[in-house]
Amino acid sequence: MVKQAKDRGIKVILLTPSPDQSVHYADPKNELKKHIAQIRKIAAENHVGLADSYQAFGFLYKDKEQLSKYMSQVNHPN
Repeated sequence: MVKQAKDRGIKVILLTPSPDQSVHYADPKNELKKHIAQIRKIAAENHVGLADSYQAFGFLYKDKEQLSKYMSQVNHPN
């Protein structure tokens, strides 16, 4: 899809998912982190923009109580 959009002159910005309170951040098998790594890689390989919302919330991940204050739902920021 990225290539098709770029071929048509469409500017592409990929977006990582927002945090998900149901996912354990420190777990090395965290599926969300694998998905985020994939999005970052696609953005880099295709030289397109990246809005990294997962990283933007990074300062909160170790404190679930603080993270929850920024979330309207389990995986949607306020």
